[in-house]
Amino acid sequence: LLVATSSRVALPGTDAPLPGTIVINRDTGKISEVIPEQISPETFPNKDTEWLDFGSKMLLPGLVE
Repeated sequence: LLVATSSRVALPGTDAPLPGTIVINRDTGKISEVIPEQISPETFPNKDTEWLDFGSKMLLPGLVE
């Protein structure tokens, strides 16, 4: 798994960016979960992950450029 977290994530149904965590399946390259809170590596259930903390940079899950 690859996990990306930020204090500013564009989530469906919200007007403004919120803290969030995005879980990506490395085998398929697809988003497997979007969690509407910022989770730390210590509290994430799967310890075998690559962790990317983007601080306050905006994350747009699902946007393909």
